[in-house]
Amino acid sequence: LANTVALFFAFVFLVPYARAQGIPEVTAASLMGIIGGASIAGRLIFGALGDKISRIRLFQTTFLIVALSFALWLFAANSFLLLVLFASILGAGYGGFIALSPVINAELFGLVGLGSILGAMYTAAGIGGLIGPPLAGYLIDTTGSYTPAIIAAMIFGFISFLLLIPVERHMKRQVQ
Repeated sequence: LANTVALFFAFVFLVPYARAQGIPEVTAASLMGIIGGASIAGRLIFGALGDKISRIRLFQTTFLIVALSFALWLFAANSFLLLVLFASILGAGYGGFIALSPVINAELFGLVGLGSILGAMYTAAGIGGLIGPPLAGYLIDTTGSYTPAIIAAMIFGFISFLLLIPVERHMKRQVQ
């Protein structure tokens, strides 16, 4: 939930932010395509890595990547290059989260009822999408700045990363 709150801050407000920085409309909109392309790459790369190294650590890494990517947005100002870098890194982390979620859930809960478990997880993600944009809009409107919303997204990203630490410990105990 916290991770998708952060993601949807960017999904909804990155293009308006870029436009407010004077970046032409089509160029600003291309940032969403960059997120999508990087997400595809992230799915392929993290999915392949998940067969070779600790999946839970990779999963945590994707959440940390999402959180840290917001620092680039925070300092991007009117630099389209930094916004492209932000979109690329955010997209890769997002793609990794999507690729690894089913296998992490299968490892945690088993295969029985996996469809229901994934349905609940993706519903929680949808709730994050429901909460994130209005919260970001409220912060932007009340402060007149994108900065508090970007910082809030970063905080939500870090919270999601921190919430995975006990999950990793639990998974290690199951293996022993």
